[in-house]
Amino acid sequence: MLEKRKLGNSRLEVSPIGLGLLQFSGGIPLLYGRIAPETINATIEAALAGGINWFDTAEIYGNGRSERYLASALHTAGKKNGEVIIATKWLPVLRTAGNIRHSIKTRRRNLENFNIDLYQVHNPYSISSIESVMDAMADLV
Repeated sequence: MLEKRKLGNSRLEVSPIGLGLLQFSGGIPLLYGRIAPETINATIEAALAGGINWFDTAEIYGNGRSERYLASALHTAGKKNGEVIIATKWLPVLRTAGNIRHSIKTRRRNLENFNIDLYQVHNPYSISSIESVMDAMADLV
């Protein structure tokens, strides 16, 4: 089993490695094709069995598809909310900070009953100022 580490000053205890889920986006031309749900389930099961407790996804990964696949695979693995750490990301490109409140609703719906433990800004290229984006993210807390 992997020993957990405290994430910064938070209460989160994470394995030293996590599993990124871009590959669950539904296929990216020239990189890889679609992955069968059975393979996704087996990948999540293997990660959990190996001691990984956190998963990194994003709304842009298949327009939320990787979030939905993750939630489904965690349910299949018998995991409940609070038993894993989920990180996902908001894509700011051509959006304002005001979109964060709307986007989080979709992220939560995609992840079903699993909390978002770490919500990140995917890159710094927003129409809004960094301060506005950070204020909107802080409002979610």
